[in-house]
Amino acid sequence: MFFLTHSTLAEIVGDFLLHILLRLGGLANLQSGWTINVEGGIQGRMSHSDTKKILEALRSRFELENAVVIPLQDEEGHVFQVRQGAEKYCLKLVPEATVSEVGSQLEFMAHLRAGGLPVVEVIDSIDEILFHDARQSIGILSRWVEGETLEARTDSETIYEVGTLLARLHMRSREFTPPSDFQRQRWEMVYAPREGEWLEEFFAERPLDARSRRIIENGVRKSRSAVHQLGDDPKIYHMIHADFHGGNLLHDGEALHIIDFEDCGWGHCLLDIVWPATLFAKRHDGPHAFLDPFLAGYERVRPLESLERALLPDFLIGALIGVIEMVYRSSVDQDGPIAKEWYEFAVRSLDLFTGNA
Repeated sequence: MFFLTHSTLAEIVGDFLLHILLRLGGLANLQSGWTINVEGGIQGRMSHSDTKKILEALRSRFELENAVVIPLQDEEGHVFQVRQGAEKYCLKLVPEATVSEVGSQLEFMAHLRAGGLPVVEVIDSIDEILFHDARQSIGILSRWVEGETLEARTDSETIYEVGTLLARLHMRSREFTPPSDFQRQRWEMVYAPREGEWLEEFFAERPLDARSRRIIENGVRKSRSAVHQLGDDPKIYHMIHADFHGGNLLHDGEALHIIDFEDCGWGHCLLDIVWPATLFAKRHDGPHAFLDPFLAGYERVRPLESLERALLPDFLIGALIGVIEMVYRSSVDQDGPIAKEWYEFAVRSLDLFTGNA
């Protein structure tokens, strides 16, 4: 992995050059032996000089000569396809993370992969700072997986298969013994925040009507209670993916592949189960059309403990609290339509699940 400065504002000169390159056909040599395809839009998300730093890092740290780097259309401009001859790679920039945090992520991924899970192969590199300032990113280079995400596939057979895959991940995760310097976050701080944690900051910065605030506070109480009742028995609390949904699953025509472990951390298995159901509920009529086939596939490999089954509805509430945190911590305009849509969905669903009047 390597450190890389990530600019939030593109340099004026860099933007000008990139627009000229686009007008000339999208391909331009930035330095000897290097090509970047800027078609599709790197402008406005990364400066020309930082783009050159990516190329230099790939050449010196990953020993990739004569590579073509293609920005992908993700929301933050952090993902690139790298081509060298017939070989393809994925480069992801992880912003504002430490070497230890990213190294721990890769260690967990390697453990899953060694246990037969279809986790993308990461090409490790030297832990060395190349560029740094107040904001920095760590680059992770992995093998490219051809395929399509499952985001649009909501048939019961696919959901069943996805549930089975998550259960396999959880069973393998049980066997993971982290080293003493392992550093990943604990997700109950998000879905069951204690006093003084992120929720108080959210309330201070986001004025809400009294009823919406009461609904959220009631949901947090229920989620905290569920976390307390369930405890942290290693059978039900260990490393989880924490963003397991169709957008982070690729199908290559034959098999599924799990991607994007940037959020992996300590948490209850139930969170991984209810998170995709919560995202499903935003686009459909509730979570249960997803949960029924998903749990059928999941319990084929790992039957739920009786207390997990009893507390699953309260973890759906916790996932909605997590939705609020996700949007609040994201780069979206907090007063814009996207944030408003997600906040309204979360409060409306919390109102339904907690039985508020």
